[in-house]
Amino acid sequence: MMCNFAPSSVADAALVIIAFATFIMGIIGARRALRQWKKSMQINQSKAIYAMTRGLFKDEKVCQMLYAIDHNDSSFAINTRDDEMTFDKIFAFFDQLNWMENNKLISMKDHILFYWRSRVVSNEVVREYWNRQKNMLGNKLPYNNLKEMFN
Repeated sequence: MMCNFAPSSVADAALVIIAFATFIMGIIGARRALRQWKKSMQINQSKAIYAMTRGLFKDEKVCQMLYAIDHNDSSFAINTRDDEMTFDKIFAFFDQLNWMENNKLISMKDHILFYWRSRVVSNEVVREYWNRQKNMLGNKLPYNNLKEMFN
């Protein structure tokens, strides 16, 4: 007995048409679900960035340091333990940001935070502090995702 895939009657033709239409509708539905999922992921990424940023900028000392870095304030220095702790918060924030970028959760074009990161990394006082920490701690420096920025 041979297999015959050609429709043998009108009912068989109708079933083929219905199956094909169902297949096409499944593809359309899957594309729409994928688009919705991508939008949902973008919203979740935005919420995560907002929560990180909000937590960072709640600290007045962090805001003052970032302002001084942004305006190349010559009086800016990292001298006290309090300054170091504040700057460690900034490093931790940008380390997390770099981790998100390295894992393609966000991209440079997406956020103004990359402007801040470039300003922080290019500041001479910050670079001196980084090198001092690197010399003191060696390979135990906790900010693995920032190391490439300072090289």
